[in-house]
Amino acid sequence: MTDTIEKEMAITHDDFRRLFARAFVDEDYTIDGNHYLMEAEGRCLKIDVGEQRVRKIALLELPATTVLFEFSGYAADQRQAFLDRFDLAFQRGGG
Repeated sequence: MTDTIEKEMAITHDDFRRLFARAFVDEDYTIDGNHYLMEAEGRCLKIDVGEQRVRKIALLELPATTVLFEFSGYAADQRQAFLDRFDLAFQRGGG
């Protein structure tokens, strides 16, 4: 069973790569351009980091990137555990 999740992120490709490497230092994965692949124990996760663009809100300009996660062989709790870990690693400070 394959589940696909799409996230719109305010991040550059360089920041994504840096934060991903820090968050998943203990995981085996490969990178081919903007495509990440994690395979372990019969599970496969493909992450495609889309085109980097700029989102404008009035005079504010923010990076914007669509990130697509394709989970195969993950149970619902495993998928959620990965997404929780991912979201925590990519969380930004704020008030």
